[in-house]
Amino acid sequence: MPTKPREERRPFLAGLDLTAVAAGVVVSFALTFVASTIMALLLYNMIMSDNRLPLLEDLAGLISVVLGGWYAARRAETSGWLHGGVTGVVYVLIALTLGLALYSVPFILVTSLKRLGAGFLLGALGGVLGVNLRR
Repeated sequence: MPTKPREERRPFLAGLDLTAVAAGVVVSFALTFVASTIMALLLYNMIMSDNRLPLLEDLAGLISVVLGGWYAARRAETSGWLHGGVTGVVYVLIALTLGLALYSVPFILVTSLKRLGAGFLLGALGGVLGVNLRR
């Protein structure tokens, strides 16, 4: 009785290009820094009121994750959802770690898990767009 050839198994993250993910995270933080600098200048010059600042900071972070995922997927040229999603998760993990280290805010598990999920989903969205929207 002939035996079936054993299917070769690859680890789940075997196709992950870590340099592309790292580049996507750097792009995300650079965009966040630029957006924060612009908001600080607008706030300093009294063009913007400070009650809108938290919403705009969150929006800048979300857009940065999408664009970072897009960039990571473009560099990797494959598995856009994976590269973008991992980029979003790494971005959120670093941001949460910096926030806990620099500010005296309590760690809230549910909020952190929601942010990790949002980071993965938004990064994956950017990754899918990055791989599929070619010129």
